[in-house]
Amino acid sequence: MRIPFTLALILAAMFCATGRSYAQGYGLTSRPSVGAYLDGVMPTTPPEVSTNWSTVVAFPNLTFINPLGLLPIPGTNKLIVWEREGRIHSFVNDSATTTKTLALDLSNQCQGWDDEGLLAVAFHPNFATNHYIYLWYNWVMPGTVVGNPTTRPANNTNTHQRLARFTLDPASGIANASSEYVIIDQIDHNTWHNGGGLMFH
Repeated sequence: MRIPFTLALILAAMFCATGRSYAQGYGLTSRPSVGAYLDGVMPTTPPEVSTNWSTVVAFPNLTFINPLGLLPIPGTNKLIVWEREGRIHSFVNDSATTTKTLALDLSNQCQGWDDEGLLAVAFHPNFATNHYIYLWYNWVMPGTVVGNPTTRPANNTNTHQRLARFTLDPASGIANASSEYVIIDQIDHNTWHNGGGLMFH
């Protein structure tokens, strides 16, 4: 149905006459005043830090290669550590522990180095009932990983940035490698600038 030109003008005039704007404003109405950092003068010496604390090696009897993160296995007394090259280890949360268990080994299909590799791990909020663990890593065809933890590959490694879900048995601290369910799989032509940071909130 076509609206006559005069009717269209009348409708347009009525709309404009109402003066209403249905768009919602957003953002700041004005820029807040921000002073110069440290009054614009950098200190000549670093600030003093209280000496009533110190750092210690949490697990002196365990070693890892390129560890990127540490998480507790929900509902257990175990922790996991994941390494950039695609391995996840589980162990008892005890500073005297001497044993770690290989929970999952994707090193045959996980391209590690620089910003590549097994970059993030997160447990599902309902892990106690579904045993889901999620990984963000750079996938390659099994057996085509180049370089190693100390030898840089060329910057033309074609990987897939992959978000995948696995099932992990909380009692044993071991994941079922065949349980992988791929959620995101996107091609990546560059070794660098691969984001990690995976969490539920």
